[in-house]
Amino acid sequence: MLISALIAKISIIVLYILIIYGMAMLWKKFNKKPVAGGTIGFFVGLIPIMILFMIPKEVCVVNGEQDYSVYWAYGSATYEKQNGESIKLGCKMTESIFINDSKDSYMIEEVIYGFGPSNNITVKPMSHFLMDGGIDYFFDDEPPMQIEVEAGKYASRYWLRTTQSYESDYSF
Repeated sequence: MLISALIAKISIIVLYILIIYGMAMLWKKFNKKPVAGGTIGFFVGLIPIMILFMIPKEVCVVNGEQDYSVYWAYGSATYEKQNGESIKLGCKMTESIFINDSKDSYMIEEVIYGFGPSNNITVKPMSHFLMDGGIDYFFDDEPPMQIEVEAGKYASRYWLRTTQSYESDYSF
């Protein structure tokens, strides 16, 4: 099952609230204090909620320049590209899947703040690959020159851009 990441997060939080509320009402039905039931619901609900946050695989789909969507894949989900190719969405818990569902070639430019290695990735049209970790967000425009980073550490952010744009910035 493939679900929008935002809808999945909201659904999980609503489920957690319903578990707490349900336990409070169950306790009230047994003529006990609903606060105790809510507290038990809080701790009992942590188990399924943590599992629902940890199990899904992150899937990032690019449909065009600055047009991308992030999904969570539960179970044995598949994604069908515009060209009809079907992809089985399976990866390790520490990986995410990046799908280019457009006819353009893209560059995922890793912008490093502080001192650290940079790893730029070329994404060919209608291709997909596994990434270590995930991408929280892409810069919409040119990234800022600096962000605040703890001394001795680095932070990396990503900039999704067309290959032509990348090459025009770095051609000599």
